This record gives sequence, structure tokens and C-alpha cells, in this order.
Amino acid sequence: MIQMIKLILISTFLLTSSFGNALLGYETLDVKKEPDKFKKISYDKIPINFGEKVLISKNYFLVDSIICFLEEDSNKIKNSLKEIINNKIGIKSELNTIVKDYFEGLSDKEELRYKIKSLGLNLDRYEEKELISKRYNIIEKVEAFSELKIKVINGKDIFNKKCTIIVLTREDHWRDWAREWHTGIILPFKGMADTNIITEKEIALIEELKKELNIKKSSYHFPGLPWYPLELEILKELKVEAEKFNTQNR
Repeated sequence: MIQMIKLILISTFLLTSSFGNALLGYETLDVKKEPDKFKKISYDKIPINFGEKVLISKNYFLVDSIICFLEEDSNKIKNSLKEIINNKIGIKSELNTIVKDYFEGLSDKEELRYKIKSLGLNLDRYEEKELISKRYNIIEKVEAFSELKIKVINGKDIFNKKCTIIVLTREDHWRDWAREWHTGIILPFKGMADTNIITEKEIALIEELKKELNIKKSSYHFPGLPWYPLELEILKELKVEAEKFNTQNR
């Protein structure tokens, strides 16, 4: 596996308006119009080939995952989102699980558990559905493809209100020259490279879901790490949004 430079978005941003209007808290880079700018922050072949609009922070770091928080029953979200993904891309696999210890493996898990419980939230047990899409954005010449990973979390288990958390992460894979980790110097052999990225193509799937279910209250959030999306600061943001929801204990 090639060790590629991964630019991780450390700060979190909150979207406060709907897609189709002026989205706040992030910027889009139109790779078709400005390919050279994109090449400065990523070696990913796919956005250039398909002329995608990539989400970036204001400091030009790639957005590698996104959370959408919605005031809607999680079962409705699961069924509708599954149908949308299946129609647009196709589904490779799906898995329903009960997460019983979100903090497992974290060195400071007891401290985090205490802080989250002090917010009145529960992450000790919640329902989660994972969807993995079929490959899309395929470029046979460089063995490139995208794969979308989605987690649909029952927010009622966490916030005691009818709400749902959707976590989206897109993984791009392609064959390229290996590069030295720190300098980016090209090495004399090739291998498979990968990175996480979010484009307006993935956001459009969520916006279609919101339109289909007529969801009025929702917000977008950006976790710092795609493998640990429900970090403390994100949960604080979600709690603020949940307080605006009117459907307690339903």
C-alpha cells in the first residue's frame, strides 16, 4: 500500500443552510476549472477525471467525512437512503448492529464516557446500520474507483428524541507511483493508493433524501477524524441542534 500524504481536517465546521443555497462553513473547489489547485492538496486521480466539486476547509484541507443530523425516525431514513443509494450507485453490503461500547479501544475512554454522560447523552448502546456502496467513478486505466461508506445511527438512543445521525465517508482508490511519506518524492515502483474525500455528489444524495421525506430540520457537521465521527465537540454541536427538535420520546 502506498503511503500517501493524508490531509486531515482538524477543525469542525457547521453548515447552517440547505444544499442548493449558499452553504456556510466550507468551500468547494471546482476541480474541472482549477485542477492545479487540487493537485497541490491531493494525488487523487478521480476528481480530476470526473471534474468533481470537492469539499475543502478554508485552509485548503480536504474534507474527509461529513455528518448530517436530521429530525426524522431512523427506520424511515434507513429505508429511503438505502433505496436512493441502490438506485444511484448500487449497494455492495449492509449490516445492522447494536453498538454497545463506542469508546472501546480509546485510552481515555472513561474520561470521555463521563464527559458525554454529563451532557445527558448516552453512547453505551445504540442502533446503527452500515451501508457500503458498489464501486463507482471507475477509471480502468489506473484501476481507480470510489466507494461510499454510510452509517445511519438511531439518534433516539443517544438524545432521547426522534432524530437520526448519518455519517458519510467516501474512499477513493487508484494505482500510482509510490511516494515518500514526508516529502512526496516519487519512488521507482507503483502500488494502490487511497484517500478519503467528500464531493457535492455525495451531499446530493442526502439532499435527495431530505426532499423525499420532506425533512425540515437538519444540519451538517464535519468531524475531525472519519474513524471517530462522534467526538466530544461534534456531540456538543448535535446536542444544540437536538434541542431545536420538537419530537421528544416519540
